[in-house]
Amino acid sequence: MLTLNQWRSFLARSVYVFFLNGTLKSYGVILMDIVKKLDSKHYLVGWAFTLQTGAGYLISPLAGILLTKMSCRFVAMLGGLLAGSAYVIRGLVNISEIWQLFLLVSCSGIGFGLINISTVVPLKESFGTSYATAYAVTGLAANVGIAVLPFLLKYLMGSFGDSTGMLIFGALAWTLIVTGAMLPSNKNGKEEKVKEEYSLANEDNALDDIDEEPEKETNLDEADRIETLTTSDKLTNFEVSDMRRRPYERIENGDNTNCDVKRSYINIENIKILFIRFYGVFQHHPALVLYMIVTCINDHGYRSWSIFLIPYGEYLGIISEKAVLLSTIGGVAGLLGRLYCILLFSRYAMDVYLGFALPSLLITVSYTISFFCDQFHVLAVVAALSGFSYAVMSSASTGLIPSCVCDDHFKVTVVTLYTLWGLMIQLGGITTGAVVDITGSYRISFACLTVLSTLNCVIGFGWTLSPLRLRMKNQEKLFELFRNQKPYYA
Repeated sequence: MLTLNQWRSFLARSVYVFFLNGTLKSYGVILMDIVKKLDSKHYLVGWAFTLQTGAGYLISPLAGILLTKMSCRFVAMLGGLLAGSAYVIRGLVNISEIWQLFLLVSCSGIGFGLINISTVVPLKESFGTSYATAYAVTGLAANVGIAVLPFLLKYLMGSFGDSTGMLIFGALAWTLIVTGAMLPSNKNGKEEKVKEEYSLANEDNALDDIDEEPEKETNLDEADRIETLTTSDKLTNFEVSDMRRRPYERIENGDNTNCDVKRSYINIENIKILFIRFYGVFQHHPALVLYMIVTCINDHGYRSWSIFLIPYGEYLGIISEKAVLLSTIGGVAGLLGRLYCILLFSRYAMDVYLGFALPSLLITVSYTISFFCDQFHVLAVVAALSGFSYAVMSSASTGLIPSCVCDDHFKVTVVTLYTLWGLMIQLGGITTGAVVDITGSYRISFACLTVLSTLNCVIGFGWTLSPLRLRMKNQEKLFELFRNQKPYYA
């Protein structure tokens, strides 16, 4: 049974991803019209559209700073106000210059960025060891948005006109303010997390008995510790030593971690200390480098696919009303991908092969098929394969972060990843649009996406075979071993 705080954080995150992914996909409906209306280039309009996600990710450091001063609830409400207002203004003001489009989309992107970090953190704090599964479930809302919002925007603009349709669309986006207000406060979320882990450990019956046992040697070589943390599901000496401490002690001391780097309260104005902290993250979690490369390439491809899929269908001669169906098909297939991820996360079976390597292979195959065929039914299959694969990779990108880094480095890793993803998203709109402008062909742009997907596929399979392959850590099993007093050493 979910607690009230879990329901709040889950609902807020679901509504956020519904609007973020749905509105991004909706831009494909108006891309070609905007290019003609503003007499602009594809790369500029594509760049502007990717700002909704890119700008949001790039301000992740700012969002992280705000969360140290304000509550997640306030930051999320502020983000919802900015995101919805940008669409309302676009409905009220007739855009005639490209810089106006950049300004308004950036405003909505900043709003979505504030909501992003302020919903990820409460979700992690509320669900604890079930975070990956909860995150995958919220992803279902993203694909519902992909399937529904493009159709809704086209209907509103066709029935009420472009301006009024966009105005109504923006008013609907103000729902984000309401869901932001529903977020649990930071204090309550932390208290509930303490209670949850306290009950899981059953410290009254088990911990005191184990504390009476003689301490084992816990010194491991640094290389052995890194290898164990990234390639093994076994309890290490370090993990057993950490688990012998009561849960509330680990949390209050900022030491709920599988890493030997202790929490330090950093003055954000001290650049040297910030550099040392980031260096420490990569030093103790070397798999994070590969994680960043794979997820960055994935974000580049996903945003390009989202914006240019519908125009690609129209370029191949498919009528606009039918081309929009490609988005719906991709969204529905993405729902299946999210359900697949929920199953994997719930069974602690998600890893690099299932989350990155195999989906990249499917995307490469689908893009290759689309390069040689232009029939609608073939493109529908391509959209389904791509939607399914991108949904899997999207869930894995964030769901596997707790398996890649320790709890102590979770927040700084999330901020860093979203900043890098923001840069790659911007490159997605710019590079794909530039290829269209230079070659005059959407087909060539998708061929370039095929090359990137192939590269991601090679890296993913190589990572699968390397010692740094990620596996989900079944924390519930760790606690079960601990309660039964049967710890073993790697």
